[in-house]
Amino acid sequence: MNEKLKKYLEDNRDLLIQDKIKEFLESVYNDSSLDNYEKVEIFKFVTDTLQYFAQLNSYNFENIPLIYQDGFPFSGTVFVGMETTKIKSRLFSTADCERIVIPDSVVEIESCAFMRCKKLYSIYIPDSVIEIAVGAFSECTSLQTISIPNSVSKIEPYTFYQCKSLASITIPDSVVEIGENAFSSCTALKSIKIPDQVTKISTCMFMNCSSLQSITLPNSVEEIGVGAFLDCSSLQTITIPN
Repeated sequence: MNEKLKKYLEDNRDLLIQDKIKEFLESVYNDSSLDNYEKVEIFKFVTDTLQYFAQLNSYNFENIPLIYQDGFPFSGTVFVGMETTKIKSRLFSTADCERIVIPDSVVEIESCAFMRCKKLYSIYIPDSVIEIAVGAFSECTSLQTISIPNSVSKIEPYTFYQCKSLASITIPDSVVEIGENAFSSCTALKSIKIPDQVTKISTCMFMNCSSLQSITLPNSVEEIGVGAFLDCSSLQTITIPN
């Protein structure tokens, strides 16, 4: 932490001493003298470092996650609040953040949570997450690679719609269902492995995946939906089970 931020904490230490954590974070949030990166650094310091003192009942941390639910204009690398259990719908929508680290406390990513985060290229999703809702990462045009944790059983419709830079995605065997348009217009995607438990290739699932060259469907697949591979102009081989 640089000297400016150390001095900022020292100048506002009365709020911390008086157990007014939420008021302190709100003052940081509204302080125009701090840029977005500096605000994130202070938030992380409070949630990670001062947590050590909570065992002495010196601080009250229960309100810290609330600051992450008020439309803060995130940028750079963002560490989500350590006590957060859900990434709220559209919380990061259109934000300028580039990297996001989700803590192990999160169990759900709500619909369109990261929609149109056009600068987002990297995100860490922990195994604690069991649900990723509809359109969670749609139109994240800079997202390059993503790994779905083993705790997830379904990829909802439009989850990665128009993720035009997505060249690599790891889908665990825990996934049994993939919704319609889940990967449509992922124009950088060249190959993908469908888990062995998936029974249906949904409507328009790979529509307009113009770089997709080959795909092998597992023996579990019983149905291919309308337009599943529509406009996959580079597709050379496809293996379909008996």
